[in-house]
Amino acid sequence: MNDLDETPQQGLNYTLSEETHHKLEYIRDQLYMMAAMVLVITQEEEDHPLEMQRGSLGSCFMNFGTLVDEVLDAVTRPYVQGRQGTRTH
Repeated sequence: MNDLDETPQQGLNYTLSEETHHKLEYIRDQLYMMAAMVLVITQEEEDHPLEMQRGSLGSCFMNFGTLVDEVLDAVTRPYVQGRQGTRTH
């Protein structure tokens, strides 16, 4: 066990359930994936416009919004000491 991962830092801390933590990881991974799809590697790629359907991009943002809303809702709930399966960040 890594003591740094389990010891709350000084200041404001949030306790997240495992499910909520996984949602944040999912959002992070999806944002990295989207960035990798959009970032250019060559000048030729830079010169070509990126073509995406509005519905696909809109759905992506809606999904992120929904997940962030769920995480924020979980973060604003009062902390119950001794709750199992939580992480403090």
